[in-house]
Amino acid sequence: MASISSDPEGATLSFNGLPAARCTKTPCSVELGEGGVRIIAALEQYEIADTTVSIKQNNQSIRIRMKANFGVLEIKPAYSDGIGSDERWSLSINGKSFSSFENRLSPNKYKVELSHRCYEDISFEAGINKDKREVFNMANNIRLKKGGLVLNAEADDEPVSEPVFVNGVRVGETPFSGSMPMCAKVEIGEGREVVDVIIKHNESVKYTHKMNTEERRRRLAAERLEAEQQEWEWERKREQERKMELEEKKQKYLASFKEPWFALGFGGLIDSKGGMSLNPEFVSVADGHLSFGADLDVIIPRKKEDNSYMRIGPSAKLSFFEYRWLYLKAGTGWYRGPSFSVGGGLRLFLFVDVQYYITPMNNRNASSWGIKGGFSFPYGS
Repeated sequence: MASISSDPEGATLSFNGLPAARCTKTPCSVELGEGGVRIIAALEQYEIADTTVSIKQNNQSIRIRMKANFGVLEIKPAYSDGIGSDERWSLSINGKSFSSFENRLSPNKYKVELSHRCYEDISFEAGINKDKREVFNMANNIRLKKGGLVLNAEADDEPVSEPVFVNGVRVGETPFSGSMPMCAKVEIGEGREVVDVIIKHNESVKYTHKMNTEERRRRLAAERLEAEQQEWEWERKREQERKMELEEKKQKYLASFKEPWFALGFGGLIDSKGGMSLNPEFVSVADGHLSFGADLDVIIPRKKEDNSYMRIGPSAKLSFFEYRWLYLKAGTGWYRGPSFSVGGGLRLFLFVDVQYYITPMNNRNASSWGIKGGFSFPYGS
């Protein structure tokens, strides 16, 4: 037994010049004698296949390839970004229309024409050879038909500026003027209202689109709300950034209080018992609101009968408020006995200090007010 098949199927068969009753067309099975057998296969539009096969074993498979008397022209349609894909290309070969894009043709040269409402016509010459396939891929040959469009938009009979989209891509805003594919989808506004306009090949069309005013009002209200929310969010973010910046400055400023400071001030006593004072101040600031240092006061009274004197002693400052710029001060000193002072002031890098002196001078109370100012800065680390 031998299994006979052909490519393509349906070929009529004869074995050693005789037909087999049970195997007239492929595929089929037939009983053959061992040895050489001449098989002839015939199929319309194909050359006759005449071959001799050696039968050697049972269940032997024999496949016969038929050589076509024609060639095949295959055309692969294509579309640019899907434009016009809902319509078929029209095909004609030597002026005759064909509905299929794969056709058998006798060996020869043929004039092929393709047309579509949205694309420029395509024409080419195809050479068809026997038992060959010619493939034409349209993707490299298509060109969209284009026309001009002058587009305006109105809402409540007033001209408005709205964005224009062509095939989903924003191309400008109204009033709009430009070239575009004939079959392009034209939309207008953020709501993407479809513009019912027909683009004409190689012509310019003017069109005014009437906006859906109710939809436009809702959209504008939504846009305003979104813009307000974004503005609020931006303000909130900016306020957070300001707070972070202030906190950073605060921490940096407070960190500086952990370093030693040097302050130098000049001033004078401002009542009748006083005179001029020179007051350099060396301050070592401790962590926290409390700081310690030393005061040096040289008192030069205005009255000639009063003697000049010098006062030196430790001082302490207790600072207040967030940046420690307001403080109270207390100090002690010595001149012919202990002396004391209390006061306060403002301190940034420039400072103002006001003190009240309770100072024994020539065995009498020489209390007075003093005011001084100067500058201070960190040193050491």
